[in-house]
Amino acid sequence: WRFVYAHRNDDCWQDFVDLLVPFNAGWAQHASALLFVLSDTLMELRGEASPAHSHSFDTGAAWAQLALQAGQMGYQARGMAGLDFDQARERLNVAERYRVEMAIALGRPTAPTTLSEAFHKRDDESQRRPLHEIAFAGSFPS
Repeated sequence: WRFVYAHRNDDCWQDFVDLLVPFNAGWAQHASALLFVLSDTLMELRGEASPAHSHSFDTGAAWAQLALQAGQMGYQARGMAGLDFDQARERLNVAERYRVEMAIALGRPTAPTTLSEAFHKRDDESQRRPLHEIAFAGSFPS
């Protein structure tokens, strides 16, 4: 996994914000940092590259640890899949062997009133699936 980042005052900040879908850009532009998370689709073994079957899984684990550490340090980290993946690959100069997985907004918690009503409405509507819809004993249901 790799992380490509920009701080809010960096020259490339607006380029990073522009890679997000409009809804995400609307709130993420207020973050302290934006990161794009890449997975390496190849693994090197004795100088030879072969496909890395678990590249997305491993990168997800790295993102989870980053989010946990951010929380421990008093920051908030919010992952986003709402972005233009092709443009991210091009503008961030991502090598072919890497896959753009997601973006992350990172910063200190802020007052909820600084975010739009649309953000709050969408956040309030978001619900987790019940366990019986995601975990299955014995085999996957048909």
